Amino acid sequence: MSKLATSGQDGKEYFYLFENTTPVALGQEVNTFFQKLGYKLEEGTNQFGIYGTGSPVLRVLFGAFAKRYKFNVAIRENAKQVKLTINEAMSGYSGGLIGKSKMKKEFQKITEAIKTNLA
Repeated sequence: MSKLATSGQDGKEYFYLFENTTPVALGQEVNTFFQKLGYKLEEGTNQFGIYGTGSPVLRVLFGAFAKRYKFNVAIRENAKQVKLTINEAMSGYSGGLIGKSKMKKEFQKITEAIKTNLA
């Protein structure tokens, strides 16, 4: 199990530095984490991918009334640590102000859950 050393925010991107792990092992942990929250890997790999939940078609048709969230995940070696970065892969604007607000809340939920579940 990885050990979270530090975390922070750089603009719209959150980052986490882990010790005692490899990019492959952390990628597997991140994949399991997102699956438990109802997300699936929609593009890429566990180490460089986009995780999403909800239907893109329903989001276009019904806007904020349809649940749809996507996040970019990147895992890289960083000196003696492994760096996980996450940011929004969609703006939420298709749902108007309500959709944007929901996207922001979901992103905050995910970033906090990473601290507690992957620590």
